[in-house]
Amino acid sequence: MTKRLPQLEPSADIADSDLLLQSDSSNDDERKLTFSEARAYFSVQSVQRVASRAEMKAVNAAAGYQFSLDEGGRSGDFVVRDSAGAGFLIIKSVTSSSVDATSDTITATAHGLVNGDGVKPTTSVNGLTDGQLYWVVGATANTFQLSLTYGGAAVDLTGATNLTVDHLLDPMEGVFVLLDNGNYAERTGMANPRESARGEWFAAAPDLTLDSSPSIISALALADRVAIGGGGYRCDNMIEIAANKALILESGTTLKRTADTANTDPVVWIKGSQATFRGEGQSSGRVQTENRAPSGIVRLGQRDMTASIDNISYCTLKDIFIIGSLNYGQTTGSPDVGLHLPSPQIGGLVNYFHNISGIRILDVNIGVWLLGWANALTISGIQGQRIGNTTLPGGREVRCMFRVSGALDNMISSSFFTQSPDSTGMYYEDYDNTANGGVIHTPGENSFMGLTFEQGGAAANGLYATVSGSNSYFQITNNVAGGNIFPSDFLEKNILFARGTTMNTLAEAGASQTQFITKDQNSASDTAYASGLAFSSLLENETYDIGTIGLTTTDECLVEVNMKLRTGTSLSGGAFKLIARLSRDGASNYTLTVLEYKASGRGDLAGIQGNTLVFKNYNNGTATSNGVIEGTIEVYGADTLTIPLSLTVSGSAGTPLVRT
Repeated sequence: MTKRLPQLEPSADIADSDLLLQSDSSNDDERKLTFSEARAYFSVQSVQRVASRAEMKAVNAAAGYQFSLDEGGRSGDFVVRDSAGAGFLIIKSVTSSSVDATSDTITATAHGLVNGDGVKPTTSVNGLTDGQLYWVVGATANTFQLSLTYGGAAVDLTGATNLTVDHLLDPMEGVFVLLDNGNYAERTGMANPRESARGEWFAAAPDLTLDSSPSIISALALADRVAIGGGGYRCDNMIEIAANKALILESGTTLKRTADTANTDPVVWIKGSQATFRGEGQSSGRVQTENRAPSGIVRLGQRDMTASIDNISYCTLKDIFIIGSLNYGQTTGSPDVGLHLPSPQIGGLVNYFHNISGIRILDVNIGVWLLGWANALTISGIQGQRIGNTTLPGGREVRCMFRVSGALDNMISSSFFTQSPDSTGMYYEDYDNTANGGVIHTPGENSFMGLTFEQGGAAANGLYATVSGSNSYFQITNNVAGGNIFPSDFLEKNILFARGTTMNTLAEAGASQTQFITKDQNSASDTAYASGLAFSSLLENETYDIGTIGLTTTDECLVEVNMKLRTGTSLSGGAFKLIARLSRDGASNYTLTVLEYKASGRGDLAGIQGNTLVFKNYNNGTATSNGVIEGTIEVYGADTLTIPLSLTVSGSAGTPLVRT
């Protein structure tokens, strides 16, 4: 049952039925309350309903007075503070460069004021009074006028002396409203007004009809945490998330750069330490552009590679869906970038230690670009789709899921790349920034784990490295035709676990670099191995040299070979495994001692000629080229392992192996 309240007279300007209190959702016990009854019930001393901020400003109430604002999305309760704003508002000074008494216009380049801002002159000059509250009117990017009333006529300036005004209030007034008498009405129901706000309080429009970027920018200026409700919000200008600020996109929210502006800046720039930008699910919080995005649709870190603005570290980017303007990205000009992470580290200012997860990227040329000394980043759960347009001039560097250009000490894991024909999973390169006063950035000490690339297309690659870098770990599953491509010393400097389905002959692999050879200099005994080998077009009953092992005089090594025979595109029949010890005497004679050898009979390791492993293809009776073998060769303690770049028929089968 509804609690009965004493009958009180209604407020003079509020109808008796303005408030409705009911006991439960069944509507079987309702009682209309007068505004005065509700006021008494909630222990409110003095409340006035106002339809707009302009109406609120004119009341000139003293401290403790309360308002109920009904203005659109800004609706809420406010209480007046008898204060000039010192201590809880950011006061910014604006100094003029010229004053025109004829047009009553004050010039200050990029002053940042907008119509409706409250300002106070710091001196009495040009007919203005020191400490008097004036309202900004007629504002442009570099000029403004002053009025004695909110939205009123400009005052008549009597002189042209330069002056300084103190800017008292955020333009959109979502948390604080400045009254005509200089007091502030502060939004109630917030634990700390600087901690939490909503974009709608600042007139952000969820229907793409108006530019909401000033509203969101204003909210972030006054509150440390800003949430944006469902709907599409047009963002003609870049949203900057400064240090210790958080922007939250609630379910069903899109920040969209439309073609109403030609702006190609990022839609969102995370530019301060411990800043946060997150959604409530990969597809429900979106950032989208209808324009080009050469500097990223979302940017985290420094502005570009020409300068560093500050140390930027420990930021969080999570659960955002990033969408470009064209299917697969641009076809001309500069490539579109989904997430851009530039870090020139000029002046020692860094871009380190960010946590990036749950990001979905669609319709760009480059998914994620780590540039320069983008360092110690934890990146996981990235999903890329329709990335890379083969029409755009350039190579694999402008059509890839991950572009790693000199980054260090990063961890990228558990990510998936699909539906992007002929693109590359990861493009790995140096970046020369000496033209900007920087250095040559070489990648190294990175860890890439659990990456799956199945983008499709005959020219698609998993890893494509133009440099070897150093001391990085790669664990990649790539179901792509082009395999992995990297320099000949790549596996001497890094660790790679990868497998492709490439059907190239080894001669063809000489161009596509599907051959993997390494020598691990960090182990107690040197290790050389080759993996991901695919030998095709093998003739029936013929033997082939598939690997030569190099040993110094009077040395020995352990050899392990695992191969499977594959017919067509499927593995079938024929498999063999060898574990043996290969030794060399002073006369360069090699002896192979078999420790374990198993074979199924449809093609096997026929033997060894000196220090060369020999494979014999099986006979299926058709007198045609048929065999394909793939697998690994690992040699522990050897100096070299050489895999031929073209298969040649061996002179003989070599020394037979003893089966176990």
